[in-house]
Amino acid sequence: FDDDNLYTNMKHAKQLFRAMTDGGLNLPWVSIATAVFRLDEEMIDLMYESGCRYIDIAIESGSERVINEIVKKPIDHKQAIRLVKYARKKGIFVSSNFIIGFPGETWDEILETISFAEILNVDYAKIFIAIPLKNTEMYDQAVEQNLLKDDSAESVWTSGGMLETKEFSSEDLTIFRAYEWERINFSDIKKRKKIADRMGISLDELSIIRKRTLLNARNKVANR
Repeated sequence: FDDDNLYTNMKHAKQLFRAMTDGGLNLPWVSIATAVFRLDEEMIDLMYESGCRYIDIAIESGSERVINEIVKKPIDHKQAIRLVKYARKKGIFVSSNFIIGFPGETWDEILETISFAEILNVDYAKIFIAIPLKNTEMYDQAVEQNLLKDDSAESVWTSGGMLETKEFSSEDLTIFRAYEWERINFSDIKKRKKIADRMGISLDELSIIRKRTLLNARNKVANR
């Protein structure tokens, strides 16, 4: 089953994991789009016991202002650090999602996110560029601030960004995102090996993916 809101009712989630363990399912599973603010140590214990070996948590930003004023999620960075460390110690591979390029975000705040991604020390960090989709508060903010460069479907999914601000361009974010993703995740050989093992590929195959990602970023910028 696929449930983006599995942890909203923490009591129900814990009952489910206990039932999976008590039932002897022995079923490996992964937790995608996990709300870190709905986790605690007991939840992680139950997840591991029921077969969870991969958690993908949504941190979004390393900036307190961006979290509170733009993202508007109850994310506690200190709690996130504690729970990531706990989950990794249990033997769960932890991935995290970060977003840069929000309307009204500054370069200093983008750098705060990158800095926090390093402090958090997950097994694999993913960096996305904010996409203010129509009929969302973020889209309205972008319109009000006259930041939209393009909101076509092609721009949303292929160009790497829709916003142009005094702080950054979509081209800036495309290159920055790709090279910071490379640096944070693959500077250490032990980390590269762990990521490759998780993906079920060799280090050589991972190297091809890394090179292709950087080349794609450069080509996107060159073709604009």
